[in-house]
Amino acid sequence: MASFQEDFAERIYTNPRFKQDFSNLLNSRFYGYSQNGHEPYALEKSGVKRLVESALIMASSPNEEHKRVAFELATIFYESSLSEQFDFDGVMKLICTRLGNFPGVNLISEEAVFLPPSLNVESEAYLAENTINIEEQSLKLTKFQIDSFRLISEGYSVSLSAPTSAGKSFLITQFIASRFLSEENYSVVAIVPTRALIRQMTRDFHSLFSEYHLGINGNNGNGIEFVTSSVEYADKTPAKKRLFILTQERLQAILYNWKVVPKFDLLVVDESQKIGDTKRGIILEDTITELSNIQSDIQCIFLSPLSSNPNFLFELLQISSQSRSVYTSISPVAQHVYSVTLKKGNRKRIFISKIGSGLGEYTFEIKTKESMPNSKAKRIAFVAKLLGNNSNSILYANGPVEAERIALELAKNDDLSTPEASDVTETVDYLSSNFWC
Repeated sequence: MASFQEDFAERIYTNPRFKQDFSNLLNSRFYGYSQNGHEPYALEKSGVKRLVESALIMASSPNEEHKRVAFELATIFYESSLSEQFDFDGVMKLICTRLGNFPGVNLISEEAVFLPPSLNVESEAYLAENTINIEEQSLKLTKFQIDSFRLISEGYSVSLSAPTSAGKSFLITQFIASRFLSEENYSVVAIVPTRALIRQMTRDFHSLFSEYHLGINGNNGNGIEFVTSSVEYADKTPAKKRLFILTQERLQAILYNWKVVPKFDLLVVDESQKIGDTKRGIILEDTITELSNIQSDIQCIFLSPLSSNPNFLFELLQISSQSRSVYTSISPVAQHVYSVTLKKGNRKRIFISKIGSGLGEYTFEIKTKESMPNSKAKRIAFVAKLLGNNSNSILYANGPVEAERIALELAKNDDLSTPEASDVTETVDYLSSNFWC
């Protein structure tokens, strides 16, 4: 049975007036991109007020679609020119705290926030409830992160399924650091799919452990020992605290070939959905099953992006320890997804359409002075310049050759700001000296 908050939010979500207000907001956002010389699109204050109230109500709903729309509204308000006309800092803070998106609160200047006392107390109470302390650091976690952290801290094996930007890796690295700080003897094995990820994760842990002043790679039991190879050093005394970062093949070699198999307290499997792969997935499944058979009490953490049934991993692998699954489709990073198309026969008319919205179809027409180029690289550079709004953009390419073509097209842009950076200059000099181009 739906709660009062969800029923109320659904009535707003399906209301034609709300959909029209939302469409007007998007119109105001894109109108400035058009190069037809028209005056800026003016939003009515009453419409902005209705949208703000709607976002605050939907942020309190347990329905994830309502929450997603609330956060989208908040970020559009905050990023648009409307922030110069209205004070959105307090609204942004309250929406983020109701959503459980506490890292988002860190982006807001506390000096600029004004909320009535009762709402400020509500917001601060949410913040306090979702803050953990590790040593001298206070970490504000999202609702997904705090729920997961509490389950893991209580000893549950967990299967975490969430978008890539949900902070799963951050959560796990912080938990592991807290265990190394609190336990005298502790051993972790993390399975990653590639050697490149072994190097990346090793660097990340080195940096994090330095922040917490944890000793690294100590001899004869002092400090945390990093193990990234399946080679056994029989004459070396194992450290009391060990962190194994391995591919499934390397862990399998340890389980089958080492004279003394290490006793692990925690197993972390990154990209655990790869168990379904036809080749290496079989090795991953066999390795995890073998380890859980040897150490039935091992705590397991499975990380995957948006698996429809994260609890299935426990059934497949027959994990005997207490287990829970935590799922969310909400990302703490705002994503506004649009498609860009051309009107047939007129390359100066561009249409922007919203993708993945339950609020109905939305399309906005932009008229440009220049025609959209024909080649793919030039089109991407053209659209990045048109819609980039003088801010940073991430452009995706299908391989190095296409990436280079896009970069060269962007470099032709006279307005492109390219300040010199010492590390970039050093890299260019090194490549020029050591590689023939």
